[in-house]
Amino acid sequence: MVGYGPIGRLVVRLLMENEVEPTVVELNSDTVQLLGTQGIRAIYGDASHIETLKVAGLEKTKNLILTASELSGAVELVQAARDANPKVYIVARTVRLETKKSLLDAGANRVFSAEGEMALSITECLLQTLGATQDQLEANRDSIRKKVLSFESSG
Repeated sequence: MVGYGPIGRLVVRLLMENEVEPTVVELNSDTVQLLGTQGIRAIYGDASHIETLKVAGLEKTKNLILTASELSGAVELVQAARDANPKVYIVARTVRLETKKSLLDAGANRVFSAEGEMALSITECLLQTLGATQDQLEANRDSIRKKVLSFESSG
């Protein structure tokens, strides 16, 4: 897990509730210390450097989650991670929809856009007030995520 901001914290909590023990890579040393006191494995370092991820166990892990909102060199990092561990499943977060393709092309398996998810939430809210059923909302959500928001690589 790269990043322990609001999204990273929530993902870590949900993973732990589902008995998945994440390793967090974080640039804030106070956060790393706090996580250690909570029994969460945390590595201090700049995740934009592949060596930091290798120290965290990249070469053996099954999943790499990039939750940092604007990770410097994210495309290059995804490429390097893919080279270091061709089997790793990479999930990346991006703020802007326009960044998704470059992350997928670099080797990410799934990319989620904050802009897209926000647009979907607003639309769902409005459709609900207009009388859309839960089935309609779910069908719309699934369709939009597959076609527009949650881009998945073919590889």
